[in-house]
Amino acid sequence: LACPLAMLQLAQAESSVSRDSRRRYDAMRVESAESRRRYEGLGTESTTTYRRSGRPKGLRHSEKLGFYAEHESLEVTRRCPRLLPHSLVDTNTNVRDLSEKAYTALEAQLHPNFLNKVCLDEHGGIDRIGELWEIERVLWFVVLLVSVVFNVGQILVMDWPVIRLTFWSSTHSEKSFEQDAAKENLGLDIFEHMDPVFRKQFFTLLVISGHFEILFLLGYCLQIVYEMCLFMRINSEFRAYSAITTVFQVLLPELSTFSSVALLKAVHPILIFQDYEDVMRESVFSIWGSMPPRLWFFVTRAVFAVVGLSAFATKMLYASFTLLTPRFNPFFRWACVAAFLNQSLFVVKFERVLQDRVFLLIYGGGDAEYQDEERALRNAYRCRLAKQIWQELWDRGERMKALIMLGTLNHYDLQRLLIIEDDHLHNVDRMEDP
Repeated sequence: LACPLAMLQLAQAESSVSRDSRRRYDAMRVESAESRRRYEGLGTESTTTYRRSGRPKGLRHSEKLGFYAEHESLEVTRRCPRLLPHSLVDTNTNVRDLSEKAYTALEAQLHPNFLNKVCLDEHGGIDRIGELWEIERVLWFVVLLVSVVFNVGQILVMDWPVIRLTFWSSTHSEKSFEQDAAKENLGLDIFEHMDPVFRKQFFTLLVISGHFEILFLLGYCLQIVYEMCLFMRINSEFRAYSAITTVFQVLLPELSTFSSVALLKAVHPILIFQDYEDVMRESVFSIWGSMPPRLWFFVTRAVFAVVGLSAFATKMLYASFTLLTPRFNPFFRWACVAAFLNQSLFVVKFERVLQDRVFLLIYGGGDAEYQDEERALRNAYRCRLAKQIWQELWDRGERMKALIMLGTLNHYDLQRLLIIEDDHLHNVDRMEDP
């Protein structure tokens, strides 16, 4: 008896939610009509299609059951007001004065429209990929490749002798290790005048950070090979273009600045919550429930915090001691300092953060949180961009240009693709005095 009663209550609740949602939707149509009448006579008329993609979380279950489908489009004819006359936009007007005049013009309206010249391209701008090409991309792609070579070379120069001494030293005593380290030109001559306890601690941290860097470096190289094989052999287009996107948008930028210090980004206070959401939603462990990915997240973050802090202290000391060792070539001494600066500045990949912020604005909705279907749309769009670049450039013989585009696609390009402006409304020469 309890099961039919519970099902009846659930159906009544879902029906109530559906009716409330429909009333809100009808109210939105009435408000749009009122806004249209309010803007009549204020400026140029333009027709805009509004698609209600954001919806309350409480409607998700009812939509799955078929009670309510919120995928209707509403065309609203609006009159976009011309805010400022052309006479105000001249070389003698600074931004501060222009901002004050814009504020005054908008303040006089009951419902000001701050976005009357901007709308989203519902096709994602994939048909305008060719407009993104600029010759400056060649320079930035070369910088990316040079950064990868320089960073990987610096890691090998610093860490490989330490690992070789760890496994192939003649004896495992501390004194022998220091002597062999001096023979390997690690720049450790200054340690002869330092406290033995501090010297031992430094060697321990140096070995830990060195092993982690070599292991991560090897892992990145193997992942690049795996993703490229996946791209060339797999039949699924989504997985293939997802692999090529991972190589050029994730792995190569990581190799250009990676070090053990970069592990600290995993515990960055601004990014850690987003990383937690990504692990819980997209990790391979999520298919086994919530506990395995949660356990994996907290264990790995604890390890990354310890190793990252140790690596930062070690690399700072190593760069300082190398700079103070006169027997080294000045170019090598300053190259070590530059490498440490490069690895420290790019612990957090700002380009990646800005791209994620653009996607969160587009796909995250009003709650600024990804749902599963929103993550799926974001991932599908990324793959579709890669496919469009590959088809327009690589398949037409412009192979180097295709690789450059994949490696230099940034958040500015995403904004140019996703947002279109009404050129008629944006032309200030056509603006008239209110």
